[in-house]
Amino acid sequence: MIETYYKQKLYTEKIPVELNVIQSYKKNAEKSLISIKRECKSKSLSLFRIPGETSDILAIESVAERYCDNLDNVVVLGTGGSILGSRAICAAVRPAQYSGPRMHFVDNIDPETFETLFHDLKPKRTGFIVISKSGRTMETITQFLHCLNIFRAQTDGLKSALDIT
Repeated sequence: MIETYYKQKLYTEKIPVELNVIQSYKKNAEKSLISIKRECKSKSLSLFRIPGETSDILAIESVAERYCDNLDNVVVLGTGGSILGSRAICAAVRPAQYSGPRMHFVDNIDPETFETLFHDLKPKRTGFIVISKSGRTMETITQFLHCLNIFRAQTDGLKSALDIT
């Protein structure tokens, strides 16, 4: 028997785990790794082709340049992995002396979140990036429609919006 320690909050608890259970997990993990390597080599799943895809970089750079030159704030709308991925990328690549627009990430449909966020934003200097893997995520659509309504009430509508599916 192998003793494993599980730490949670302020106490440590000893949880016994049988060696055969760990060996079973290891065997399953090895099978999964072999399968992933095979799929990666064959490039049969689009997920494994995406990192090498570069055809969209020029279009993305053009939008990014326009956002950096013309906006003070960018609001990123999405839920789940869509918003988490965006946050992670921004945190990982933002240099210490970043001088671009301030990024705001909204991952819910709580009206108070929007009211608080939009209280200090100038509509004409704010852009949006709307991210939904399917393009049909109701929460993300609701977020964007709510933003449209707020900005229509303050100005003649949004000036910059980019949708990513």
